Amino acid sequence: FVARLDSVSPSRIRVVATNALRQAKNANEFIKRANEILPKPIEIISGREEARLIYLGVSHTNASSDKRLVIDIGGGSTEFIIGQGFDPLLTESLQMGCVAFTKRFFADGQITKENFNRAIVAARKEVLAINGQYQKTGWSSVVGSSGTIKAVRNVLVSKGWSDEQERVTYQGVKKLEKLLIKIGDVNDIELEGVKEHRK
Repeated sequence: FVARLDSVSPSRIRVVATNALRQAKNANEFIKRANEILPKPIEIISGREEARLIYLGVSHTNASSDKRLVIDIGGGSTEFIIGQGFDPLLTESLQMGCVAFTKRFFADGQITKENFNRAIVAARKEVLAINGQYQKTGWSSVVGSSGTIKAVRNVLVSKGWSDEQERVTYQGVKKLEKLLIKIGDVNDIELEGVKEHRK
């Protein structure tokens, strides 16, 4: 990163850390060593600030005047943002990232219906905390902005399980769930559009 930043004026740089550094046991050690080589000190941001920045990134690369829900599944957290135009209206960060959930519910690599059900129940409990306010605010479209969502979309498109606009659907995700349970082990996942680190 430092090599890439050499050509950018420090006045145009903001170095932020998200959930990974918020949760890391060695955060202070990492920050001390990183700050020695970075042109600006690392700023650990809150989950809501992370959500706000995600929304700004989406709204500037995928312009829309619709009121929309943006979902970004990270490694340790998932951000949910309702916004319109360039303005985030609701921002929330929930502790349900893909790496954290893999370690918690599929630690042995076994993909079973029981493990899926436990993960789904835990995710529903997390979402329940924001459900009322988000439903009341409403949205007319949904955008997924993370690599995890892109990988799911790639699989659904390659299998013919997406809709005619190649979007992720509930039915497609349920088919993918059944396929993963049939595969049975994380190490045996060989699906088009899924890189090794996304398994």
